[in-house]
Amino acid sequence: VYKELLPSLGEYLTSPGGNLNLEQVDVILGRVGEIEDLVFQKKKEAEDALERKKEYQNQNRNNSKAESLQATRKRIESLMAAEGVNAVPISAVPPVASLQTNRNNLSQEANRMAASALKDKLGL
Repeated sequence: VYKELLPSLGEYLTSPGGNLNLEQVDVILGRVGEIEDLVFQKKKEAEDALERKKEYQNQNRNNSKAESLQATRKRIESLMAAEGVNAVPISAVPPVASLQTNRNNLSQEANRMAASALKDKLGL
């Protein structure tokens, strides 16, 4: 604002000796008041856009985890079927309640099912 108005003011905000030129300050503050609402609106829009972006990223991250879990379950089921292993299909197991399940839990689930299938095949 200051750079914009300085040429039209003709004088600086302070006079020699450090005294404020209140007329010039009044002109600057008047212009700031005119654009203040616009500045706050743009800031709010930028904050809202950032929040929407974070929500979108979190949603995509959660969807990717769920899709990965489903794809892994289908892959295990098809491998077991190809080997002729009779076991409870993974799809019959209720879905994991939390999408925060880590890979270790998924591996442990697959290991338990494979062990169960082997025991059934060996008659143990």
